[in-house]
Amino acid sequence: MMQQSKELNDAVVKVQKVYKSYRTRRNLADCAVVAEEAEILIRFSGWY
Repeated sequence: MMQQSKELNDAVVKVQKVYKSYRTRRNLADCAVVAEEAEILIRFSGWY
């Protein structure tokens, strides 16, 4: 019974880590898009 509980816990931790890394990559990608859009706006507005 304890072995099943440990295996379940290990599986849950693995899923949580995968999801966290996905969220981190997604946030970094979103930041990159915002930065790129800001750069384009700055270049076209002549603020540089």
